[in-house]
Amino acid sequence: MPSFSAIDGLNARRGADVLLEILSSEGVEYIFGNPGTTELPLMDALLDTPDIKYILALQEASAVAMADGYAQAARRPAFLNLHTAGGLGH
Repeated sequence: MPSFSAIDGLNARRGADVLLEILSSEGVEYIFGNPGTTELPLMDALLDTPDIKYILALQEASAVAMADGYAQAARRPAFLNLHTAGGLGH
């Protein structure tokens, strides 16, 4: 007898795609960050999301400052993405 699951009819999507869909729906135009290897799926998903641009920072504190400055000056939401390795402590 076949079993039925509530998720059988759902399309599988990557988490990065869902995140970008939510950010786009909230009006986010820029992602500020200093990516590491854990962000590779997000970088790949950004290729299919031309309305959101990634602003690369060379250090975590400058990424935070850029996101904060943009949000205050533009009065729009900013999104900050930092990797989970040692640099996060900065």
